Amino acid sequence: MPASSAPPDWPECPARGIVLEVTHGQPLAELFVLRLVRIHRPVEQGERSVGELSLDTVHTDIAGHKTLIRELEIELTTSGARKDLEALHTELQPYAVTPASESKFERALAFLDGHAPARKAKRKKKALGVRADEPMAEAG
Repeated sequence: MPASSAPPDWPECPARGIVLEVTHGQPLAELFVLRLVRIHRPVEQGERSVGELSLDTVHTDIAGHKTLIRELEIELTTSGARKDLEALHTELQPYAVTPASESKFERALAFLDGHAPARKAKRKKKALGVRADEPMAEAG
C-alpha cells in the first residue's frame, strides 16, 4: 500500500475501520515518517528457543530533521524466561547498549513536540601542540 494512500483506499481491515471512525472520513495529516528495515534472528539457549533478536534500521524525517537510528530489540518467546533476558543483558554489556523506555513512535512524537533526546557529545581529535591561531607553516 503506498505511503500516501488515504484510509478510504486501504484494504478492508480493523485499522482502516478504526481510522475512518476516529477521523469521520477527514484526511490524515503526516506528522513524521519512520521507515523501518528489520532483520530477525532466533535467540537460543542450548537447544531451547528463548527469544527473537531484531536489528532495526530506522530512517526518520521529523519536521525536516532526518536521522538514521539503529536499535537492537530482544523479545522473549513463550519458552523464554526472565533469567534468559538477564543473561542476554549481561552478554551485551560490553557493547554499551541501554534499554529504551519509549517506543520509536513515542520518541518521534516527543521530538515533534520539541523534546529532542539528549545526544552524547562527540569528542574531537586534537593535534598536540597546535593552536587555531597559528599559521599552517608554524603548526607542524
